[in-house]
Amino acid sequence: MTPNAPGLSRRELQIFEAVCDGAEMAIAWFDAEGHLPWCGCRFADWFPRGLPPSPKGDEATGWEAAVRATLADSVVRQTLLRHECAAGGARWYQATFRSWNGGVLAVVVDATLKHLMEDGILRSERLHGLGGVAAGVAHDFNNYLTGILGIAGLLREALPAGGEEGQLVARLEGAARTAAGLAQQILDYTRDDPEAGGSADLGGCVDAVAALLRHTLDPRIEVRTQLLGEAARVGLPPGKVQQVVMNLCCNARDAMPAGGTLELAVRIHGGRATLRVRDTGMGMTDEVKRRVFDPFFTTKPPGRGTGLGLAMVSEIILGAGGDIRVESTPGEGTLFEIHLPLAVAAEAAKVAAPVADPTGEAAGGTILVVDDEPLVRMVAERFLSRSGYTVVTADSGDAALELLHQRGAEIDLVLLDLTMPGKRGPQVVAALRAFLPELPVVITSGYSEQSVTHAAWAQAVQGFLAKPFDRKTLLAAVEKARVASG
Repeated sequence: MTPNAPGLSRRELQIFEAVCDGAEMAIAWFDAEGHLPWCGCRFADWFPRGLPPSPKGDEATGWEAAVRATLADSVVRQTLLRHECAAGGARWYQATFRSWNGGVLAVVVDATLKHLMEDGILRSERLHGLGGVAAGVAHDFNNYLTGILGIAGLLREALPAGGEEGQLVARLEGAARTAAGLAQQILDYTRDDPEAGGSADLGGCVDAVAALLRHTLDPRIEVRTQLLGEAARVGLPPGKVQQVVMNLCCNARDAMPAGGTLELAVRIHGGRATLRVRDTGMGMTDEVKRRVFDPFFTTKPPGRGTGLGLAMVSEIILGAGGDIRVESTPGEGTLFEIHLPLAVAAEAAKVAAPVADPTGEAAGGTILVVDDEPLVRMVAERFLSRSGYTVVTADSGDAALELLHQRGAEIDLVLLDLTMPGKRGPQVVAALRAFLPELPVVITSGYSEQSVTHAAWAQAVQGFLAKPFDRKTLLAAVEKARVASG
């Protein structure tokens, strides 16, 4: 490289470089043959071996093509360069090429943060959209499971105890409840409510995520859990805890492409609960470990990660008054250890409060069941009528309101689906309160309870019943709502 840029004296070059340095730009000059005879100090620092060659197959649109085209027609061109860093990860640079003094002047700025923010926002939007789709699928899944569990329960009641048919029905119910648990985990994980409070059993959340991972991880990865025999309640909602655990487990999965062991352990020490997530993967260098919680930092190739997962874990844990540390050695795996304050005893007692158990005696009264799913209406009607209730049904919000206008004085309680075509549950509640302000309403939904209890209109209802439900939980919700309404 020549000491001076073509056409500039040493003094002019010093001023030029000072201006570019203050603007955090790197400069270089390509001659008429496309060679690089001169570059500034910052350019040399960023690209000690010159500009990285464009990926194979992209030469026609890469920086090399931009230099050739600018030499040919003097039109200013820009391109985005991706440069692998020796410490891991990559940086992105915006390069502008313009004709100057018989060659091409390249002005380069570090666009890493801008690129990753734009890419991260787009990915977050896509993930948010996928989360909404997953929640919708889980909701519909719970509707079908309500029918499966309901019919299985009705069959079990009709079969003699101890018979082979009864055992088969019991196994069917067990499989349906397992499926319902997986659907609930999806709903908890996709739920994003920054105002959500409450507490969660750390061990229970870990156990739920581990069960889900055993269905989805590469079978070469063995998932082991070491949990307590007692609850370890922490001051985070279940969805947030599961997000933390799932992100750490996904990070461990990516570190074990050929398989290995993933260990999840929960312990209590004094007033704090500890979560340990250990993998037998490739481990991290000190430099990667130092930056592992930085937003947008990732060692994964393009399209494989946003660099936001562990940053989100850190934000959640620190926001809850906890701390997180990491131990890792290249080739020897990684350990993430999280410490969280235990939730107060009063909160734990409130969460653990038992649900009212129906007496099974004939209750009497008339219940309006409103649901657009025929199978759900049929199951609810059978359960309630066998327990002494008179049941009327409606397949939409409009049909329910019309029936209530006609026979509202006869109805003792409304069992109302949250999500239906046409008028949804909240709209039906608002409309019926105008002429039946004291009528008890129990909302049913395949979505999570928080989707109702955190809504402003939730004060106008007397209960929530999660789908799928069986006879026992249905009757308990109805009796509790009737008692609450006096």
